[in-house]
Amino acid sequence: MTPLVQTDPLGFLATDRAIFQRVFDDLLRRRVVRRADLKAYALWVYYLRRWVEAKDQLEGCSSTHEIETKHGKILLVNPLYAKTAKVCEENCRYMIALEDRLGINPASRQTVIRNLAELPHR
Repeated sequence: MTPLVQTDPLGFLATDRAIFQRVFDDLLRRRVVRRADLKAYALWVYYLRRWVEAKDQLEGCSSTHEIETKHGKILLVNPLYAKTAKVCEENCRYMIALEDRLGINPASRQTVIRNLAELPHR
């Protein structure tokens, strides 16, 4: 049997390939993953990696920083923290939308499997 994925759909990094294999091996065996959706699955992996990277950056980053002004000390939102948190939130939103569409989470997987069963067999 030839593998469904011959080459990396979006030029995976090594970490992307590992994530893809770990998450989608079961879906590949169940034939839930369709060739037409490979780029969408690869995009989910890309957003997951970016989310993990941003989350890791947030761990060592303070959400605020203090500055001294002529009126005293002021506590401000750390711009790096705000930007990284926004990246985390955006990637999470994209991942959830793709999970629902592609059957990555259990509830949507049942819908995808049901829809595949209704397709005419060749």
